[in-house]
Amino acid sequence: MEEAAITCGTSGYVVCTLAFATFCFLRFPNDPMQALSEALGAGGDTDSIGAILGAWLGARHGEKSLPAALINKIHDGPFGPTHLRALASCLANRLAGRDEPAPRFSIAAALTRNLALYPVILVHGFRRLVPF
Repeated sequence: MEEAAITCGTSGYVVCTLAFATFCFLRFPNDPMQALSEALGAGGDTDSIGAILGAWLGARHGEKSLPAALINKIHDGPFGPTHLRALASCLANRLAGRDEPAPRFSIAAALTRNLALYPVILVHGFRRLVPF
């Protein structure tokens, strides 16, 4: 795993992030927690790698493949677990040929969340410019 992390990279550059997330997904296709543990244990841009890998694993295995305690830690905001469950249900129904409208969300809540996180993202970005 360490060799793959070095080869693919875990820097946060999108090519590295996707390469390493893909490696972990293919390396542990039937063990979501092992895939996530190995990916996060490699270090680097673990939030992006974990988010992408977790989305793929969730799409493949469903919510029940992850510990409920882990899912319960996710804030249930405008795009939280409740919204994602509704979206998954909508997609399944559309795949089955049933017309169903996409789940709605609060634009005000999403905007508020994004504005609150904006300073955190800026500080994180500028922190990466510091050479230590």
